[in-house]
Amino acid sequence: MDPLHEKKLAQRQDTAVAAGPSAAGAKPSAIKAGLRSMNYEEGRRALSLRDGATAGAGGKSMPVPGETPAGTLWAKDASGKDLPPSVVDISQGGLNDCFLMAAMAAIVNADPSAITKMIADNGDGTYTVTFKGVSTGFLGLGGPATVTVNLKFEVGKHANVASRRALWPLVIEKAYGEMKGKGTKTFDKGGNPGNAVDAMTGKGASPFDPRDKSEDEILAAFLAAKEKRRPATLLAPEKKDADATKKAMVARISGLYFWHAYAVIDVSKDKAALKLFNPWGRDHPNGD
Repeated sequence: MDPLHEKKLAQRQDTAVAAGPSAAGAKPSAIKAGLRSMNYEEGRRALSLRDGATAGAGGKSMPVPGETPAGTLWAKDASGKDLPPSVVDISQGGLNDCFLMAAMAAIVNADPSAITKMIADNGDGTYTVTFKGVSTGFLGLGGPATVTVNLKFEVGKHANVASRRALWPLVIEKAYGEMKGKGTKTFDKGGNPGNAVDAMTGKGASPFDPRDKSEDEILAAFLAAKEKRRPATLLAPEKKDADATKKAMVARISGLYFWHAYAVIDVSKDKAALKLFNPWGRDHPNGD
């Protein structure tokens, strides 16, 4: 079963796309609660070290160029047949791109075929990724942007390979960075999951600030996104912008962090609750 976990509507931060930049503020469950509001980079580094990454002088990871992770573009069944992409294939690595991983999770949760249609296997070790929401040429008349990438990465500069050994999240991640023209530096300051959803699907964004909405309006927005199979993401606020209720909720709920993006993968009208996916691929709100 996909790791789906509930969070009450009182903490929701967005729908269909997230509003505002996502960059910082999460920790792995192994880190002491007192560091919950630590800098995002420190949190990601702590998670990497917990998972056995190599640390060099000063505790910094030592990137090695040219790594080709083991795996296949799509997960395989026992007979070697391709399996549809799933949120379980997503596990954020050392880059500051929770926004992109959350966007991918939201898209594949809404419509797995949207992901498979994005990537063409060229049969020579390269893959061409199409970004439907990014136009090229004069006045955007050149069609959607396409980026061709291989599977060479620096250690610590790509998403983790999850248990099914599917490499499609790494392929999209690399292509997104190259599409933006800065490679892995694209993610230095994070980003907006709504913009990432739009870039990949071309279906536009419908952001809103939940502080301007009633609980019924927020619930209705998420239910509409679910009914229309639209990707939905949530962006938790910075700690400095959170009121006492939100701070208490983050302190109480494991997996819920300030300044971190999530995919909204289900919504319950009866319970008035959301199910969230943490792009780390673990430590989901209200679950492991």
